[in-house]
Amino acid sequence: MADYQPPVKDMLFAITQLAGLDQVNQLQGFEDATPDLVEAVLGEAAQLANEVVAPINEIGDRQGTRVEDGRVIVPDEFKAVYQQITADGWVGVSQPADIGGQGLPYVVGLAV
Repeated sequence: MADYQPPVKDMLFAITQLAGLDQVNQLQGFEDATPDLVEAVLGEAAQLANEVVAPINEIGDRQGTRVEDGRVIVPDEFKAVYQQITADGWVGVSQPADIGGQGLPYVVGLAV
């Protein structure tokens, strides 16, 4: 299986240049969303995608998913990876910190 290499530099360009991070981080609550911080977050998300998420794709392709009694059944590995992603705070990247999120701009959450 080839390693998945998320396009971090392209995502960073889109966030900083196209979405105008320099304007977004002028908004209350987003002052800490500097290009350096966003690049670090994207780098960590890329590492997670490459090392944790991508390896289970082949398992998902082999085992597939199915519906039983109205429930979607996925490979066991998917549940473990989802639990890790949730526990590590990736689901709430753009949610407010006071409810357990990272408080980053929505555009960063979309990229992650």
